[in-house]
Amino acid sequence: MNVFRKILFILLSTWFGALFFVDNTDARPAVTDPGTFFVTGELQDPYRSEYFQVEGVPTLDVHTLSGNIEVVYNPDLDGVQVDLYVSRGFSFWPGRRSLENYRIIIQQRGDRIIASVEDRRSGGVGRDAGGVEFHFVIQAPRRASTNLRNLHGEIWLEGVEGSHFLQNESGGMRVSKVEGEIRAASTSGNLELDQLVGQVHARTVSGHIQS
Repeated sequence: MNVFRKILFILLSTWFGALFFVDNTDARPAVTDPGTFFVTGELQDPYRSEYFQVEGVPTLDVHTLSGNIEVVYNPDLDGVQVDLYVSRGFSFWPGRRSLENYRIIIQQRGDRIIASVEDRRSGGVGRDAGGVEFHFVIQAPRRASTNLRNLHGEIWLEGVEGSHFLQNESGGMRVSKVEGEIRAASTSGNLELDQLVGQVHARTVSGHIQS
């Protein structure tokens, strides 16, 4: 009798364990592999990865020194997925490539998602990253507002609806299938605008605007 109870216990434990595992898997958000995206297609595993639940329309504040910013609509998400990639290039001063020189912030304040990189030595985002590039890939629901700024790098915004501000010093911008109020400004980069609905204000000092 004791042997029969032990066998029954093992069978029930295995069955409930398998059921629990399946339920957890189905509950996970369907996050797209960031390696398939436009700007960061050649990067490897993210340095940091965070998922944030939101109750209303999220606002995405993304600031980086040198690197790309990519925000795309993911129809399977109710929240916001943030992936940060770090790549180190050549620098005459190897010490500048240390990540200890930078303050990386990825956090949530209500429905506001903040993803930024600051230089600890200057206290802000106003200098070159010295051979280190910080690339943000963000997946968002359809309704989301954005504030995207970098110094050197590409900005790509696709598929979202809201109020959007994009600014960089050098590097191209691509804004595609976006609705709402869109303001894009670049000092020396080209702006590619495609299938936009709403008020669009675009300016580049020495680049070109393609629509």
